[in-house]
Amino acid sequence: AFANLEGNLSDKGKDVGSHYSFRMEPKALDAIVEIGIDALSIANNHAGDWGREAFIDTIKRLEDKNIIPIGGNINKELAEKPKIIKKNGIKIGFLGFTDVGPNWLQA
Repeated sequence: AFANLEGNLSDKGKDVGSHYSFRMEPKALDAIVEIGIDALSIANNHAGDWGREAFIDTIKRLEDKNIIPIGGNINKELAEKPKIIKKNGIKIGFLGFTDVGPNWLQA
């Protein structure tokens, strides 16, 4: 299953002052795991709401639970690498993009 993570999943960072700044408690990850999400797009207009620290923490938390972050990562090389999931003999490739956010989100 693939979904969009509309904000950070972290208790780190600082609110950068967006009109709406989205950040979820890390314990929300338990529900995401329980419902069977395999990959989450982190490329969206709220990815930078709590700064780079929260963004990187979100990626780490997702990867620790074997959830693939799509559309961003800790550096440009990892961010631009297509993510491929193989299930039941079928390969599915994922890419995620956004054109909003601070310059550090270019990766």
